[in-house]
Amino acid sequence: MQGNSIMYFYELALLKSPLNNLTYQSEQNIQLGTKVCVTLGNRKVLNEAVVIKEVEKPTFKCSEIAEITNEYFDEKMLQIATFVSQYYVCSLGEALSVYNCFDKNITKILNEQKFDSKIVLSNKQQEAKKFLDEKKQALLFANTGAGKTEVYIKIIEEHLNKNKQAILLMPEISLTPQMEKRLEKVFGSSVAIWHSKITKKKKDEILNGLQEGSIKLIAGARSALFLPYDDLGVIVVDEEHDESYKSDAKPRFHTKDLAIYMAKKFDIQLVLGSATVSAGSFHKIPFFRLES
Repeated sequence: MQGNSIMYFYELALLKSPLNNLTYQSEQNIQLGTKVCVTLGNRKVLNEAVVIKEVEKPTFKCSEIAEITNEYFDEKMLQIATFVSQYYVCSLGEALSVYNCFDKNITKILNEQKFDSKIVLSNKQQEAKKFLDEKKQALLFANTGAGKTEVYIKIIEEHLNKNKQAILLMPEISLTPQMEKRLEKVFGSSVAIWHSKITKKKKDEILNGLQEGSIKLIAGARSALFLPYDDLGVIVVDEEHDESYKSDAKPRFHTKDLAIYMAKKFDIQLVLGSATVSAGSFHKIPFFRLES
C-alpha cells in the first residue's frame, strides 16, 4: 500500500551543477555513490546526480528520485571529489563530473597475464628504479636521453605482473603513435591510450576493458586519472612540469598535485618524471638524478 511504504531520503550532488547538494526521496534503498536522475523544480528535463548520503526526513517536501541507474562512484572517487570541491572551490557535483564511473553490469574476469619487457636497465637506471620503489612517491630528474621511459616501463611491468593497474600520464602532445607502439610492444592489448580525440565508442570499450580486467594500463592525458580503477598500483606522471596538467575549466585542478594527493592517501606508488622539473616538485618530493 502506497501510504505504508517506507520512504528514504538522500542528499544528492547534481553533476556538472554549481548548486549545493539537494535532498530527494525514494521508496528504494539506494547504495551510496549511485548515479540517479532527478528533475529540478517544475522542469521536465532529467539531471544526473549522485547519492552522497542518507539523511533524516526533512521538514520540507521533497521531490522523488526519477530514475536509478546501474552506474556508481566508489568510495575513493567520493573521497577525492570531496577534496577537489574543498581545495579547488567548486561544488561536489562539479568535482564528481570529471569522473567516468563504474558500471554495475560489468563483471571482473580473472586475467593474470604476465609481461616481459625484455628491457635490461643500466646500473644507473637500476639505481633510479630502486630509489623510486623504496621512496614510494618520488621524482625522476632525468636528462634527455637518459632512459627514463625504460625505468617507467619496468616499474609498470612489475605492478601489472602483480595483477595491479597502472596509469601513465603524459601531456597530450606526447601521446604519439610511436609511444603507443612502444607500449603495445610490451603490454599488447592490455594497454589503452586515452585522450580527448578518441570516439565515445572507443572510450566505452576502454572503460569496459578496464573494469573487466582485460585492460590494465592506461596511457593518457590528464582525464586518464579519473577512470574507474579498482586496484591501482602505480601512477607515472611524465613531463611533470608541463602546464597542460592544469585544468582550464571548472574544477580548475592540477592533475599532478591530485596524483600526489591520491598516491599518499591510498598508498599508491607515484613516479614524477622530467628533464626540466618544476621547482615545487624539486623542493617537496625526494628525487633521483638520472644522467645520460
